[in-house]
Amino acid sequence: MPETDARTVPQNISDLHDAWRKWSSIWNTTNLSAGILSTATATIVAANTAHHFLPRGCSTTLAVIAAVLTFVVGTLSAQVKGASFETAGRELEKAMFLYRNDASVTVSDLGKAAARGIDILNSSKKP
Repeated sequence: MPETDARTVPQNISDLHDAWRKWSSIWNTTNLSAGILSTATATIVAANTAHHFLPRGCSTTLAVIAAVLTFVVGTLSAQVKGASFETAGRELEKAMFLYRNDASVTVSDLGKAAARGIDILNSSKKP
């Protein structure tokens, strides 16, 4: 094999990397969306206390929604999960890069990188 040819990473490793990057994006988007909606809803409720522009009962409903969204942001730990999937994906991405460009890196090394990524994901769980 010529030195300039990059090796192809096994499909299962590429699929795992893609899945981790996808889940990172999902969790980060969930965290951002819930945080923005919670803040916006709480702001509207707060502004309504001074100017009363919402129909009766609507401010109570929005206050409950804001509280639920705040609870969701806190209990889902979406930010931590997103960061963990990102870190695990980067660990695997590094190993994939080395595998493609360094003939001394083996498929076993890719498997070990995947295992380190799983350890990263497991260490991010709340006790």
